[in-house]
Amino acid sequence: MDLLTFVLLALFVFFASFLASMVGIGGGVFYVPILVLIFGFSMKEAVPLSLAMILPTSIGATINYLKSGKVILKLGLFLEPVTLIGATFGFYFHLHAGQTILVFLFSLVLFLSSIKIFTGSKRAYNDVENGFFPFSFKNLSKNVLLLALLFSFLAGFFSASLGIGGGVIKVPILHLVLGVSMRNSVGTSSFMIVITTMYSLLLYGSFGRVNLGLALPLAIATFFGAFSGSKFALSYVKVERIRMLFAVILIVAAIRMLFQSVF
Repeated sequence: MDLLTFVLLALFVFFASFLASMVGIGGGVFYVPILVLIFGFSMKEAVPLSLAMILPTSIGATINYLKSGKVILKLGLFLEPVTLIGATFGFYFHLHAGQTILVFLFSLVLFLSSIKIFTGSKRAYNDVENGFFPFSFKNLSKNVLLLALLFSFLAGFFSASLGIGGGVIKVPILHLVLGVSMRNSVGTSSFMIVITTMYSLLLYGSFGRVNLGLALPLAIATFFGAFSGSKFALSYVKVERIRMLFAVILIVAAIRMLFQSVF
């Protein structure tokens, strides 16, 4: 890759991480299409690179959300072990799946998630607006918690197999299934993504599938983009605008990737 191409890629991922951190996703819904559709990477190459960029994106965002008390730590830690199990299955699925299957699944996950956001309830629990306050599971039924755990497994599976971080599933779980406010859903999702992505990267790294020479400089760009984007979201963007922006972005990415998988 020549210097000009690398600079363009770095600019793309910087602005992608800025936007991703505002809607509580790791950035893979942007990074993978950028790498595959614009810069010609295969899914096998793009997924571990995307995860390498997702990690600093999520760390930068989580720092700001933790400072503002928008991370429900107890809830995130409850859901994360099942997410890591899903990530293990997702990693081995990625190793054996073909390019077309991976692209098709990528577009399908994005499209279904966008529908959930557009059509889901806007209700939220007001008593969990600050994640440093004790969180109680008493407001949630057993069936709701089981559903959340199931989707957490799927979030881990698609995170490791498709390089999307899992926020496209985690935010709908927290906001629509568990009824957490959108801003707390975004913060808690970012926190969970840090753990999921670190684990997934360890899996890919153990098989020598992470291009460190390219991943490290791009990771720096995404960190600063995510840090700036999350601060902007906390200060200037209304919750409902974040919700709608999230849905629109997912639809656009889904259509582009679905088109590639078909044609």
